[in-house]
Amino acid sequence: TGRRDIYIAAFNGTSWDVTEKIVTQSNGIDYARQDDISISPDGRYVAYVASEANATGELYVYDRTTSTTFRPRPGGARPALTSATAPRLGNNTIVWQDYDINGEGYGGAFWLHIPTQVLQRIGRETSGNPACCGSNGNGGEAGGPAVSADGRWTAYHSASPRIVTPDGNGTYDTFAQRMTAVADFTFSCTGLTCSFDASPTLSACTISSHAWDFGDASSGSGAATAHAYANGGQRSVTLTVTDVNGAQSSITKLVTPMPGSALSTGYVASAPCRLWDSRLAPNDNPIASGQELILNIHSGSNNCAPSPNARAASVTVTVISPDSAGYVDAYAAGTPVSNGALTFAPATSPRPNNIIVPVSSNGTIALRPVLVSGAVDLIVDLNGYFTDVAGVGVTPLGFQPLTACRIYDSSSNGGAPYTQGEVRNIAVQGVCGIPTGSVAASLNVKVKSATAVGHLTLFPAGSAVPLTSNVNYRVQAPGVFTNGARVPLAANTPDLGTRMMVYGGTAHLVVDTNGYFKQNAPLQYTPLTPCRALDTRLAAQGSALQSGKERALQIRGNCGVPSDAKAAMVNVTVVGPTATGTLSAFASGAGLPAVSAISYAANEPALGNGMIVPLSQLLANDLSLIASMPSGNDKTHVVVDIFGYFR
Repeated sequence: TGRRDIYIAAFNGTSWDVTEKIVTQSNGIDYARQDDISISPDGRYVAYVASEANATGELYVYDRTTSTTFRPRPGGARPALTSATAPRLGNNTIVWQDYDINGEGYGGAFWLHIPTQVLQRIGRETSGNPACCGSNGNGGEAGGPAVSADGRWTAYHSASPRIVTPDGNGTYDTFAQRMTAVADFTFSCTGLTCSFDASPTLSACTISSHAWDFGDASSGSGAATAHAYANGGQRSVTLTVTDVNGAQSSITKLVTPMPGSALSTGYVASAPCRLWDSRLAPNDNPIASGQELILNIHSGSNNCAPSPNARAASVTVTVISPDSAGYVDAYAAGTPVSNGALTFAPATSPRPNNIIVPVSSNGTIALRPVLVSGAVDLIVDLNGYFTDVAGVGVTPLGFQPLTACRIYDSSSNGGAPYTQGEVRNIAVQGVCGIPTGSVAASLNVKVKSATAVGHLTLFPAGSAVPLTSNVNYRVQAPGVFTNGARVPLAANTPDLGTRMMVYGGTAHLVVDTNGYFKQNAPLQYTPLTPCRALDTRLAAQGSALQSGKERALQIRGNCGVPSDAKAAMVNVTVVGPTATGTLSAFASGAGLPAVSAISYAANEPALGNGMIVPLSQLLANDLSLIASMPSGNDKTHVVVDIFGYFR
């Protein structure tokens, strides 16, 4: 026809195939400018400039989803002297250069949110206000605009002297500008009263309103506010901010007010002992789904004898031969709560986890397996407890958290693996910042490259090997089995005993530390009713963790954890990773540690590890998680439950 049209082509792997033709010859259009065409990152919108009969350049956007065309102008206006150029599309947004769009006789550049038709000028200002909040303004026009794929940022050049103060050089400079608000808030709960602060919200334009939904049918307003809840429990709190142009942004966080808290306690490093084994007499009976297993931590079959004033118990729970997939809840007897402290499936059995469980006033803890069907065998080993009362032979210890650090790796420098029943003693005191005189260590242990099934036992070096286990493992990809441990240390060095029972094969051992217990160490432990701080499977908690991307969450001020807590006992569970990888947990701002907390296989249904993690004292989101997998597109869901804190 002698007129230019616009075409869309798709790459089929070897060549480009034309898939659509956008006709531009109606309404008196002469031709499309071949240099002024853009397609949005999601492929939905195509923007172009076409000359009309009046020889002006008109801007059009074609919506491939609805097969409709519209002009991105306020109210659809078509200024007589318009000359639109350089359209650039982000998802649901467009930026372009224009002239006299509001009849003021100036050129400029504009940003438009397509669905809501929110229009903002960029590179100009009115009376010193931010550029996107003004209209006519003064200074040089903006040019060469670009927009980020998500539409939140624009880049442009302008001679305006007041975009960034001071800037009076009178020449064109290049600027980057945030165009949409990004809502964010911090919170802190004391008992049932929670305070909220929206100051972390980012916005180029003035925020005109803050709307709060407190998750209990109550609402509020203001940049800072407080709310008193009638009772404890998890709430989804949503903040919605609106800027002066009407653009909105929302964020939802899980907030858990908790009534009161327990006494601060110190750790007692008792000898490892077995509380329960449902495979053996007299307990020879699997635990049915939904059935509570009530254990008195004073009545183990292997001389467990904690103080009658124990407030929390450090236990390793191991699942053996489940009939179906499920999880185990752990809590103080009489206060049932669903926390999924240990998840399992028949294909992933045996599976252990080391957790600190609150103890009821009568000295009992409860374990409740929940299965799709059938029953499961449980092994429960006690490896220490927490109390607030000293006594004869009982000296509660303080805790000092450390940045995760590797103590031992039997595979380093071509080292030999453990053989069946082999015992090795390892030096812990004097390594990774653990001082001499430490009574117990907080560890993360891994069994890897096992050629046969078996179990690992940790104990004070030089003492008899106890009838307990810290890691039960099998031969299955990725070949790394992890569990936390709190282990008494011998007074001599080497001070940690390790025995690998690997039936008819070999295996390697890795030992990392995250802290130690010692007299006069600074921190005491407060057990809490287990509480969920993060579940990325919920829409309100954001998407799954993407490989290599840090996710920070708030522990202090949540779930009854006070603002001055220095570390937390958490259970971190990886759910449905798309690839084999590792997960690291560390204090926000401290940087990725050299050692990981969990190793997992692709498509793992759910794999948890109980661990003590330090908390940032400077950042509101004080605990960070990073999943490391082969591709940046790999991802995994993560669940974090809080069992207590150190301060």
